[in-house]
Amino acid sequence: MHHLTPSAADGPPPVEPPRRLRADAAVNRGRIVGIARAVFAAEGTAVPMAEIARRAGVGLATAFRHFATPEDLLTEVIAGRVTACVAAVTAALEDPDAGHAFRTTVEGLCERQADDRGLAPALLSTFLDGDRFPAERGSFERAFTTLTERARHTGGLSTDFHYADLLVLLKANAGVITLTPADPGAARQASRRLVACVLRSFGTEDATTAQG
Repeated sequence: MHHLTPSAADGPPPVEPPRRLRADAAVNRGRIVGIARAVFAAEGTAVPMAEIARRAGVGLATAFRHFATPEDLLTEVIAGRVTACVAAVTAALEDPDAGHAFRTTVEGLCERQADDRGLAPALLSTFLDGDRFPAERGSFERAFTTLTERARHTGGLSTDFHYADLLVLLKANAGVITLTPADPGAARQASRRLVACVLRSFGTEDATTAQG
């Protein structure tokens, strides 16, 4: 009985080193997420996956290998925004001026919404109202509640303001941004006016806020 000795020609084709494949995959994933972030912010979250892949310069199959559904891609994009929001509120706790910390945090959160106008409704429904990101939502609420309590005691904030009022403001701001004509400058200006009115009503407005 003869045994065949396998030759190099009989074996599988050369495989690209795993490290290179992982690096390429990471680059593609980062490109997809970066393009999706910009597109969703400018045009809304209904942009098809095929269009995201086209703008990212990858095939649709590649996009779906990284994100099985469009919802998975949206969640990845929102996760970055969630992290940034939590970090901003947490960092504000280091500000020794309680009133300034509260005021600039509220302004900053609303400015983020204006910059991400297409993402604003999805961020609210997914992060602050939804059941995703529970740990981050808890950290966000605790940090903002601490800011609020400090501002009440030393920063001139009305005792009528509560965490729930921030959620109402963010929802109202998202509506203002969404309904403002497709002009980023106009959306930001309308947002600033809304925030100035709210902060004035709770006793935290200063000159810089009023000028927005």
